[in-house]
Amino acid sequence: ILAIIISFLLITVSIIFMFSMVIKRMTVVQKRLETSDTMLRTANKASEGLLTTNHDFDTSMRSFLEITAKTFDYQRAYLLRFEQHELADTFTLKYEWYDNSILKPIAELDPEVLLGKDTDMFRSLSLELLENKIVKRVSTEFRPEYAPFLNLISCKTLLNIPVYLEQNLYGMLGFIDCKENRELDHFEDALYITFANAVGGALSIQQNKSELIDAKTV
Repeated sequence: ILAIIISFLLITVSIIFMFSMVIKRMTVVQKRLETSDTMLRTANKASEGLLTTNHDFDTSMRSFLEITAKTFDYQRAYLLRFEQHELADTFTLKYEWYDNSILKPIAELDPEVLLGKDTDMFRSLSLELLENKIVKRVSTEFRPEYAPFLNLISCKTLLNIPVYLEQNLYGMLGFIDCKENRELDHFEDALYITFANAVGGALSIQQNKSELIDAKTV
């Protein structure tokens, strides 16, 4: 009888443990869904401001970077232009936002990025970009050739999303966590792609506006 009671208690404990694990997992999933919903609504709000044609484009782009960075709790956000040249490929910093209470701008730390920085040191990252992949790295994964630059800009976690302008690779939308190596979940990738698509759409609108203005002045 004692053995039966002990077996029953063990089975009961196992069932309770399994049930608690299921509840815990459901809670985590629910929190992720709620977080994703909040981020998606923020993305839509930021995208609407960026895609509005009657706003100052530069101001709208910087506002977009700030809103999206703060939503994901990043301390840096930027838009880089990627260009392929005969002698060397380059990354050029077009826009950036940073938490000025703790950081200096990338443009001040390395002015070369404003003119076009040679991508040789970032070759492994740019290859992923050309393959239309979201680039994710934490400081423990930084390769020796580009680690000094990322350390210079206080990068602990790097996230780069390819941006396309009319089906051609324009560059990348980037976010940096300067505080910690974070665990980057794949469930957020769709949101990051939404951000990058919004940037590509805004660039397309701005390009068309510029071409219309140029046509009128001819």
